[in-house]
Amino acid sequence: MDHHGIPAKTPGGVTIERKFALTSPGATFLILSGFVFFASHNTGNNTLYLIAAGSLALFFVDSFMARRNIMALGFEPVPPEGSFAGSPLPVSWKIHEQLGRRRYRLATEHEFLDHLGRNQVLCLKEIYPSFSRGCFPLPPLTITSLFPLGLTRSVLTVTGSRSMSVYPTPRRADLDGSAEGAAAWRENTQAETGDYWMHRPYQAGEDAKYIHWKVSARSDREYIVVNSVAQQAALRLHFDLAACPGDQFEEFLQKITGFLLQSFRERSPSWCWLPGPVATGHWVSLNDQTGLILLLEFLAAISPEAASRLTSPPQDLSVQIVRPADFGPADLAPGER
Repeated sequence: MDHHGIPAKTPGGVTIERKFALTSPGATFLILSGFVFFASHNTGNNTLYLIAAGSLALFFVDSFMARRNIMALGFEPVPPEGSFAGSPLPVSWKIHEQLGRRRYRLATEHEFLDHLGRNQVLCLKEIYPSFSRGCFPLPPLTITSLFPLGLTRSVLTVTGSRSMSVYPTPRRADLDGSAEGAAAWRENTQAETGDYWMHRPYQAGEDAKYIHWKVSARSDREYIVVNSVAQQAALRLHFDLAACPGDQFEEFLQKITGFLLQSFRERSPSWCWLPGPVATGHWVSLNDQTGLILLLEFLAAISPEAASRLTSPPQDLSVQIVRPADFGPADLAPGER
């Protein structure tokens, strides 16, 4: 005895499907009420008739309140910026009460909400199993309610229009061979060498050995030396995915991901080529969080077939091309330890 409502598309791009069904206690209650009703009809007993009428009225009131409890709720997905393959994926949903009345006993797979106040906005977090690398639609949110008496079950299935990216599992691997010297990626060595250097305030958690004590002694705080590199063109890297065999493709992406994360942590001043479709593409700084996310989004979506059609960087620049053979052995992934 299920009822499937027509899916409703909200202005925020969220599709909501409502479903109402009898619970086992509700079915038992309805059968007993019907039995009492027929008994009262056959015996002419007014007391039984009143009991049956009251039971049926109670059932319909429960059904009405159950529907009313989940109607006109607003939902807004808050997908994560990204997650790595093999890690749990947290996705948050904002729930808006839009009609100025309280809602009761709303439950998801991992959380229970005893009540939702008038015009209140709450955030529920769902943890989904790990996914493989790629871009996936946002998992649907299922909300169940047995309010008020548990005779009927109200189920809301909320589907968002957004997608989420699952990045390759990062694996630390050093660059060997022809790329090794160039990909010592000119890190921000903390010393007064090179053609250019500057000071910046020391931040809690940084290695104290890099504090410039002479400069710090003349101030009320500590300073360290940064950007101590020779003034020359920044290192530009191009990861040649088209040259990667299909059976090594995922491992190559994992090594690239580990390299990018390490470069970001080291505040590398290098640049990486981000390919685009049909003669487009641009350079992305490895020292910038926005650039890092763009590169990880690209690695999440790329396929071996699409890699053969990627654009190459301009030929008028000095570019270090990195191929699978340039990486050494990778650290073991978490599942392999």
